[in-house]
Amino acid sequence: MDSTLIKTLLESQERAYKSAMDTVVKQMNDRIIKLESTVSDLTTSLQFSQREIDDLKSTIKELGKEKQFIKFKMDQQAAVINSSKSDIENLGERCNYMEDYSRRNNIRISGVEEPSSDEK
Repeated sequence: MDSTLIKTLLESQERAYKSAMDTVVKQMNDRIIKLESTVSDLTTSLQFSQREIDDLKSTIKELGKEKQFIKFKMDQQAAVINSSKSDIENLGERCNYMEDYSRRNNIRISGVEEPSSDEK
């Protein structure tokens, strides 16, 4: 075979190889760009989700503190209610005692008519 023919065949194979390699490199670059875009999108989404989680944690802490405050206030109100109940019971007992004491000092006489207010 002639050296020019071999040279032409080798150049043809080299062009075909370069063309194939360029296609593979372009496809790899396209895939890498897509992967970088996907990773960037996922990173952004993860950052957004993390901010939401942090906000929710903060809200949960605030609600926990509010719950403790409300429980404290409810306990105070329960103590006031129990104290008021005790006071009402004591006042009821005192009222009953006063009524009983008042009745002890009353004398009921039957058979004697009370004068009307005109006769006095």
